[in-house]
Amino acid sequence: MKRSLIPMVTALLILPGWCLPAGAQRVTNVSPEVDSQGISPETSISGQFTPSDGVTVQPGTVTLMVHGEDVTDRSTITQNFFTYRPSQALPRGPVQVQIEFLGSDGVRRVAAWQFTVQSPSTVLEIQSLSHNAAAPLGPNDVFRATLNGPSGGEATILLIENGQTVRTLATEEVSPGVYVANLAVPANVSVAEGIVVGRLRHQGQTAYAIASEPASFTQTATDTGSEPVVETPDTDPATTAVVPLAPEFTSHASGDTVSGNRFTLEGRTRPGATVDITVTGSNSLFGLVNVGQTLLDQQVTADDEGRFRVEVPVGLLNAGGTRYLVTAMARLNGEQASSELTLTHE
Repeated sequence: MKRSLIPMVTALLILPGWCLPAGAQRVTNVSPEVDSQGISPETSISGQFTPSDGVTVQPGTVTLMVHGEDVTDRSTITQNFFTYRPSQALPRGPVQVQIEFLGSDGVRRVAAWQFTVQSPSTVLEIQSLSHNAAAPLGPNDVFRATLNGPSGGEATILLIENGQTVRTLATEEVSPGVYVANLAVPANVSVAEGIVVGRLRHQGQTAYAIASEPASFTQTATDTGSEPVVETPDTDPATTAVVPLAPEFTSHASGDTVSGNRFTLEGRTRPGATVDITVTGSNSLFGLVNVGQTLLDQQVTADDEGRFRVEVPVGLLNAGGTRYLVTAMARLNGEQASSELTLTHE
């Protein structure tokens, strides 16, 4: 029998005194993979719940243990997916993961696997670099640049103004791996085309990235009204409602199709919220064996308008019929909310 290509852990029924393999509910597409070696200490842990025979998982019954520690309250868990991003580096050596849950049939199941952690030896990379000055900013506006990469580094934003002046902006690591620089736009500065460069130093390595869009500043205020506007309290609940924290995808809706070897996800949440985005893809080989993997596990910060954007490389999983599951968890000021999106490769 050929070995399955999918990272899959079969759940076990827990009955008094004995165990049986349970085909009605499986834990699949786990990341890191079963018995994988050389995993980074900063890796995230995730997997999918794959139902069968109509049996699904009850999310509220799930318990996730990592290296003997209960991390359930720090994990994102839905009916289809679970993920955990450690707040501290995992210890070197074998790491055991165990997940326990009740199926919709009332049967308790346990699945477990392990992987081995070692110090990272890969080349340092900046995952993303974005800013809020694609549309011109005026005096008193705040320019914000956000860089995403490994946590615990030293990040700097370089703003090259009109190809002549280089302005260096210090950053603050507002959450693990998310570095933000802010600049109040001076009244006497005009930038037609500013190149935004991110520099990240981490564990003796230095990486650079250039934002895909130029930044621009004007010497006129961005408010074009001819007279000052006096605002009065608005009692209309529709205009005073708080922006929902749960991420809303604006680029796609569930059931949409994508094509090519990568696609772009765009969405909105509350301004300044951090968004953990995980994308997994799965397909069948000759209709017999599921092949799947985690394609993206990235944290970004929403800009001043609540917008966020990520690029998803699909690699070898760019064949027709591939199903992509997107999970987004937004966090801000102690609150958190999640949403899901399913896409299909045409």
